[in-house]
Amino acid sequence: MMKALVLGDVHADISHIKFAQRKAKENHCEYIIQLGDFGYFPQTDWGQAFLKECSSLCIAGVPIFFIDGNHDDHWSLSQEGGIFKVREGIYHLQRGYSWLLGRRKCLALGGAYSIDRNSRVLGVSYWEEETIKYRDLELASRAEEVDFLFTHDCPLESPLEDYIPLFDCNHTISNRRCLDIAVSNANPRMVIHGHYHLRYSLEVPTQNGRSRSYTGLDCNKNRNSSWLVIEG
Repeated sequence: MMKALVLGDVHADISHIKFAQRKAKENHCEYIIQLGDFGYFPQTDWGQAFLKECSSLCIAGVPIFFIDGNHDDHWSLSQEGGIFKVREGIYHLQRGYSWLLGRRKCLALGGAYSIDRNSRVLGVSYWEEETIKYRDLELASRAEEVDFLFTHDCPLESPLEDYIPLFDCNHTISNRRCLDIAVSNANPRMVIHGHYHLRYSLEVPTQNGRSRSYTGLDCNKNRNSSWLVIEG
């Protein structure tokens, strides 16, 4: 049976990568799946330093496979529905990429809207490409039915509003609605996401009579609630 450690937002915090590597080793995990806001900023000196040290940790430990969040440099990433090595031991799971964890089918679909765009700079701290596009959904639909769906944002199907107050933002709702489409197409038994810096788990009844599991993971500032182990 294969195990993977799933990790919430990192925000280029190398100490959090060290923490995750320790937890992955303790739990005999083959690799780490990171849920976006990894801290991928290769055009900056600090981003290069983070990637260099992270790569060394992954070579010595287990590899990291990250999906893109809204706080990653999208002009330095591509979205072709595949997997791309950005450094030794570090891989980007592009939107719509599917793979097997043991016998369990997995699907990656990153992206979210930055609600604080007014205080950010286009191409520096936010990107138009950060939200899910129609082509991303088209690529994701090729996976058909999956066991695990890994996202940065949270589908509207999950009553996240029961846990935290959310901004009534049309762009955010539109992105979450795109994830609902992906959920409808892929029919995952479990959705795991980041973005909201909140740890919760719940079961949502579906139209086919079964329930779907939703889990949100916290971020680097709350390490103990930022990870979980899944088995394939």
